[in-house]
Amino acid sequence: MTERTRRDVLAGGSIATLAGLSGCSGLTPFVGKRIEGSRTIDPAGANEVGITVEAGDVQVTATDRSTIDVAYVKKSSSVGTDLSKLDLRSSRSGDRVHLHSEWAGGRGLFDGSAQLDIDAKVPASMTVDRLGSGVGDVSATGMSGPVRLRSRVGDVTATAINGDVDVRSNVGDAIATDVDGSIEARTATGDVEVSGGGTISDLQTNTGDIEADVPAIDGATSISTDTGDPQVHLATDIDAELLVQTGTGDLRVEGVSLSDLERAETMTGTTVRGTLGDGGPTLRIETDTGDVTVEPLS
Repeated sequence: MTERTRRDVLAGGSIATLAGLSGCSGLTPFVGKRIEGSRTIDPAGANEVGITVEAGDVQVTATDRSTIDVAYVKKSSSVGTDLSKLDLRSSRSGDRVHLHSEWAGGRGLFDGSAQLDIDAKVPASMTVDRLGSGVGDVSATGMSGPVRLRSRVGDVTATAINGDVDVRSNVGDAIATDVDGSIEARTATGDVEVSGGGTISDLQTNTGDIEADVPAIDGATSISTDTGDPQVHLATDIDAELLVQTGTGDLRVEGVSLSDLERAETMTGTTVRGTLGDGGPTLRIETDTGDVTVEPLS
């Protein structure tokens, strides 16, 4: 799938919603209301942190510190919105600190809408239980896993994570880079991008491309898109049964050592089967409509 085609899909209703909530676009500057602030929270021995907002970007970075330090921006595209009714709340349950947005204003047609962008620095000793946004980008950098990132409309990005990663979006890209753990990445409309290490569990998108480095797999593994181009780079020491399929499109498996190789081309598509190394769990790479490329991981 071409970049232009995918961006055309993303430019539909959900992304229009995001633009409306943030009050900005590539063509016009932000017009509305904006309030900046900060908070410092003592985790007091807690070892997990979770952050969720109804609308807004969430960015979390692990650093050498003892407190949770949050810079936030409240904003609305409507000058009539009362931003004092949007607040950042914190709560404690056992060993977990939870930060979340709370909107006390109306939700009618003329009440406006507001979002809360969060940029948080957390102690490197803390794990991230969950980061989420209804409408906005979500990212995590430098902490220990397991890390769960969620957005209904927005990109989700995990970078330099020591542990397992689970990144999911309904509309947006799912990205994992330099992960030392198991990786699961899913999106309904958007690309999946995985590079720099990690053990691949499942990578899926309905409409979008997949570009993935696969140094290892975690049992039976699926890398699939309904409409899009999977481009997969396999480590040479993987032991698996490889199954590669496309319904409509080109299929190339090049530079990968396969025993018991079979290739079938029919009216319903193209399939390649073979054994990687000593064999093992099934590694399935497939698309209904798109080109598939499988090459060695350099």
